Amino acid sequence: MMAQEKSTKNGKQKKWAHATINRHFAFLRHVFQLAVKDGKLARNPVSGIKFFPEANRNRFFSEDELTRIQKIMSPEDWKLVAFAIETGLRREEQFNLRWDQVCLETSTMSLPLPKGGKTRHVPLSEGAKTILRSLDSFLSSPWVFSNANNPEKPRSAQFFVNNSFTPSLRKAGISGACWHTLRHTAASQRVLAGVDLYAVKEILGHRDVETTLRYAHLRPDYLQEAVNRGSLAVTGLGTGSKTGSNEIDQEKTAEVDGSKSFDKMDEDRWLGDEESNLDRQIQNLSSCL
Repeated sequence: MMAQEKSTKNGKQKKWAHATINRHFAFLRHVFQLAVKDGKLARNPVSGIKFFPEANRNRFFSEDELTRIQKIMSPEDWKLVAFAIETGLRREEQFNLRWDQVCLETSTMSLPLPKGGKTRHVPLSEGAKTILRSLDSFLSSPWVFSNANNPEKPRSAQFFVNNSFTPSLRKAGISGACWHTLRHTAASQRVLAGVDLYAVKEILGHRDVETTLRYAHLRPDYLQEAVNRGSLAVTGLGTGSKTGSNEIDQEKTAEVDGSKSFDKMDEDRWLGDEESNLDRQIQNLSSCL
């Protein structure tokens, strides 16, 4: 692994963060992989290098921060921010979204994936559909968020971030956030609202649930709630509870009256007591052996 220090203008050594080093090697690995694919190299020389561990950054916007951003941004620019939270789309997915990928009738977006020719279907919230209905770009452009100067092109994501989104964060006194923070916010909003992690995984299009589990800490009680939903304590079975004692008393009374219910008779047949049909079948089978 390369040295973690680099020279600055004043000659002092400054340490590189693990994330910075990882990004450099990720780029090199990608370049060498392309060379291998084109037949320029026999193998990727950096494929076996292990990356430094990185701390997960799950920064998301609070409601107060979102309110401050909304007050600063123009209504039209705010729609792009709100749409990112409503859908959880990645930046490029949102700014390259086409109208032919949107179906308001079924409340879905169909996003082609770069690998395997598969398509990811993203559900549209009511808030997202409201934003889409407010846009007039469908009259002049194939792009949902079109370029104002050239409707035949999509709006530049980097230009919007540099000239609208980031300046709004500065004016609102918000630090440590970027456009991807909106995607974290989309996930955290659902988790805090009680949406299960698998559903969040599907909404955001994570390849595996391990990525989604980073949001589990937002609801430390979700496993407790999940296990309680399947607990016998709900019905009183196997817990020593007196729950269901009325039903037992009713069954005993019915037996005395000679009016045993069909459900109880059916239960006895499956239990295989000495007078049951199952017991007789077993005896008949044994006599044939």
